[in-house]
Amino acid sequence: MDNVYGQVESFYNKNAEMENILHRDLIEKYLRKCAWNGDSEEELKGIWQVLCCILEYMYENDIIVLDYLTMYDYQEMLYDGKYQPHKELVTEEAVAGFFKYLERFYTYIKEYGYGNHLAMLERARASFYDEGKFVYPDTDGQDAFYKDLVHLDNLSFEDTEQLNTMLESLLNRVGEYFRQPLFTGDLTRALTLYSGPFEIKEEDSKGNEEFWFTFWDYFFFDYHLMETDMTPLHYYFEQEKERLEPSERYILQDLLKAKFTVFSIDFAEDEFVQCTNLFTDAKLELPAPDYGMMDYSKMLLFGHLHLHGVMMLNYITSVPASEKLRRRIKEEILRQYEIYRCQDAEATMGDFFRRHAMAVRHTINILASYAQLKVVSARPQRQPMKRSASQLPAEQRDGFIQLAHRMGLSRHSQKLALWLYEDAFSLPELQKESLTNPAILGAVLVLYMNVNGLEFSNLDEVLKDLQASEDETIHWVETIYEGLDCVTFDPRYLAEEGFIQALYTV
Repeated sequence: MDNVYGQVESFYNKNAEMENILHRDLIEKYLRKCAWNGDSEEELKGIWQVLCCILEYMYENDIIVLDYLTMYDYQEMLYDGKYQPHKELVTEEAVAGFFKYLERFYTYIKEYGYGNHLAMLERARASFYDEGKFVYPDTDGQDAFYKDLVHLDNLSFEDTEQLNTMLESLLNRVGEYFRQPLFTGDLTRALTLYSGPFEIKEEDSKGNEEFWFTFWDYFFFDYHLMETDMTPLHYYFEQEKERLEPSERYILQDLLKAKFTVFSIDFAEDEFVQCTNLFTDAKLELPAPDYGMMDYSKMLLFGHLHLHGVMMLNYITSVPASEKLRRRIKEEILRQYEIYRCQDAEATMGDFFRRHAMAVRHTINILASYAQLKVVSARPQRQPMKRSASQLPAEQRDGFIQLAHRMGLSRHSQKLALWLYEDAFSLPELQKESLTNPAILGAVLVLYMNVNGLEFSNLDEVLKDLQASEDETIHWVETIYEGLDCVTFDPRYLAEEGFIQALYTV
């Protein structure tokens, strides 16, 4: 098929799951822009060859977003035979073309909310040069123990013991890293999200292995750091990878590919159990647990799984759940997914799990314990949204983000609060008001907290900092609330805190 657009169409028709990594229409728009700017058909095919390589590599390695690609991943792409057939045939010209095409594409998609990947790409490109001379970087170093395990059908007892020791040591180091004073606020917030509205009593958590196992499992894999919105494992990998041993690096890369999964057990054999994903009905096989599992037909399990390469399991939680209760849990979580789509019409179930895994955990535990749940899904529904570019000046958007950050909102909450700020100024009542009116800024922040079931503990200090009067602020809170037809736990602006608060609010 000669036409590059035909190649793209054929590829996505055969690999529909690639839409979850990069949308086909985004790639086609980019190729048309390149063609409009004068790129030849041969250059367009070169661009598509690189993008195809990226898509296939990410899919085969369970890398879900571009943020997770590392310098070593780009090296592997150039070595694995999809872009060039053999490492020894990868020429400097080919490497230069690969990074040139990707740099242009990453610059383009940055405008579409796919993040900034240029710094990591430049590091990968620089790894192919030593004092200006083209070289082949060594991706494995001197210790390829973990990577070599991928090619073994069965692990020996010694290999398993060594792997377990490495994994435990590494995760302990990650835990210690996040006990630094710098992350005290994040740990406090994570514990609050983990416990919901219930105060964590010292006697409940002290010496309680199950409590801390499940907390750290949530924190490492699913919590989003306030400053970066990265998961702690992702952040640790980015900050520490140059100081890790190669095998430790491979372990972390595998852990980053693990997916939060809810599943049931169909049947058990001596060495494995066959399971079914509750939401996709996909079948999966897991190693048989070391402990006996009684009446597994009535159990629902959830945790993080990575089913490619060397099996990586962290901590799997089980709850009793009949067939009827499993259907109830599935229906409830699917309703919550639809609520999440009010913020992003194109969000997948995987996107929802990555953002709100803690809400999913709470939902399962509540229904398994009480078989009843009053949640935001009972509130007025909104249509899934696809936001267009903001009409506000960049200076005002940046100023509001800085204010929200100063007030202690997480990076993700800053984005949601900004949406509320933008929507507020679409109202006729605010058309003639200044974008920097302190009372309106205060009203947006107060309203954002309110729709998430939260409140400022230091509201007087917030208003004093803004130099806003309380009466005028309250006036604008009421005006914006009514003008935007807001509700408590409004799906348009619901953050992690709001989702969890909603589960426990009558």
